[in-house]
Amino acid sequence: MAAIDCSGYTRLPCTRLVSATLGTNWQEVIIPHGCTVVTVTTSASVHYALPNGDAGRTQPVDGNAASSTADKCSVVVSGSEGKFGIIMRDPADLPAVVGVTPNRSIFLAAQSGTAAVSVEFGVGR
Repeated sequence: MAAIDCSGYTRLPCTRLVSATLGTNWQEVIIPHGCTVVTVTTSASVHYALPNGDAGRTQPVDGNAASSTADKCSVVVSGSEGKFGIIMRDPADLPAVVGVTPNRSIFLAAQSGTAAVSVEFGVGR
């Protein structure tokens, strides 16, 4: 799988379909500069992960099985919830948590089977 590069998107908010049939392997989505909030809409339960550079944790890799890292660095969100938000950056485009390496990517994978997944890139002020 190749990363979905949305870094060139300049008009926010905007929505991007990640996959109508996202499987259980990680799919990397590179977020646009200036994006502070990512809202994920899903039809089934998914894992999401943010790489954090912590040497003690297995980091997600685009195309790798989510099951190999899911217990170490990701969160499972139930498909019945349908939609969830992730704060990526503060309004000044700095990391939301001081001292943390800024994330420019999120990783998504279906918990099992497949899921229809889209992401909305937003700017919170």
